[in-house]
Amino acid sequence: MWRIYQSQILNRLTILCMWTALTMWYFLPAGIAGIYQERTPFSIFYLYQDNVSRETWLQDFTILFVLESLAVLCVLLLILANSRGKQHPWKQNPTNLKYDIDSISTKTKLVILIVGTIMLVYKVINFGNNADYLNNNSADGYGNVDALSQIIDFARPISYSMVTLIAIYEQKRSNLVRIAFAQIVVESILSTMSGARIYMLTPFIIFAFRLFSSDTIAKKMPLFMFSQDRTSQRETIRLLTTFFAIFLFLIYIFLPIAKTIGEARSGGEFNLYDVVIDTFVNKKQSSQLGSEASRKMDDVESVFIKLDSFTNGSILNNTSGYGTGGIVPYIGSALVFIPRFILPEKPIAGTSDGTIYTHPSRIVTRSLGVQSDAMNVPSSPLSITFWHFGYFGFIVFILFSFLHLRYLDYLINSPSFIYKAIGLSSLNLPGFTGVFPAPDVIIKDCVMLFIIVWTVNLHRKITKTVV
Repeated sequence: MWRIYQSQILNRLTILCMWTALTMWYFLPAGIAGIYQERTPFSIFYLYQDNVSRETWLQDFTILFVLESLAVLCVLLLILANSRGKQHPWKQNPTNLKYDIDSISTKTKLVILIVGTIMLVYKVINFGNNADYLNNNSADGYGNVDALSQIIDFARPISYSMVTLIAIYEQKRSNLVRIAFAQIVVESILSTMSGARIYMLTPFIIFAFRLFSSDTIAKKMPLFMFSQDRTSQRETIRLLTTFFAIFLFLIYIFLPIAKTIGEARSGGEFNLYDVVIDTFVNKKQSSQLGSEASRKMDDVESVFIKLDSFTNGSILNNTSGYGTGGIVPYIGSALVFIPRFILPEKPIAGTSDGTIYTHPSRIVTRSLGVQSDAMNVPSSPLSITFWHFGYFGFIVFILFSFLHLRYLDYLINSPSFIYKAIGLSSLNLPGFTGVFPAPDVIIKDCVMLFIIVWTVNLHRKITKTVV
């Protein structure tokens, strides 16, 4: 695996995102299910169906996990076979193997950080209107925002990705890095206060990416622990200390807070201060009455339910049927570039009748009788593809995922800073759901990528500039 990381098959940043996505959405839920099996604390929604049990859950989970893992493995093998004996266009010049951010002027970086700050301030100003988790996810409110907010929501992911690239690749001991990380931390706090608990991990993920994007780490880390050189030994200690600290944060801070947020956001708006107090004061006192085994099981439940998309995918196809999604999900994806204030009636991407109520994330909960227009859960991308095309979706998923990853890697490998930002934004940090998405999501992303790339090229021709 380390040789793949050092290789030129894919960009190092693409591979890091891929590893993270595989760990989050495949290895962790499969590992927990493998250890606990029928005792796994899966979503109770599964048992709302007729003629099901914990044994049938484990069977459905295993079948879908194995099928999707095989599909992902086929994608990786296709990439490996397609790259054999070839060089990526950006890799013909050895100096482009690792993007050198020093080629971007300090003035340009400052402009990027200023724009990012302005968008962050806009989010802070409007935070009061977006702090209610239930209202944010309400189906009735979908798309009912003003034109300025739609434009900013469209531009923010790319701006945020530019800030992320500065945080990852800028030289050490730079004020630019400190400003970039400050923005990332503030963004993380605001998103967490809105109920998106996974954003607590963003600063740590980006910091880890910064470490592993180093050529020294990539080439020598397996040898550090065996080296007699004091510099290498210090580097080993620094790395181990860093990741041990991150591990402690995940176990003793992230998991308890994430579980409390999951409980508190069901009431809509909540206060992060109250969440912290409830987690580390009230629950600490009450947990003293419970066993250590039950507390550990609570943590396992919190992780599994958050990352398990296979149970929801099984529910989607068991209740709606294979191949019932139709072609409407792709019509909405193809028209995604048209703003809703221009075409209010355009179909919503990924839905079977054009309304948000038939999006897979809503179908699963509504089909089980959950009466909430804000409740939504993720389904695995292969299960959504089965919902679109039936069992033929297995082949469709492989082909679309292969082309999607190659295109994103093409952008991330580009010497163009904005191309790299466009590619990174499509991977959807910190959830990394854009690494292996369903085909309708791929079409939506690629349509937007094409429009943005075309606009950038037109700007270059007019201004004679390269960014």
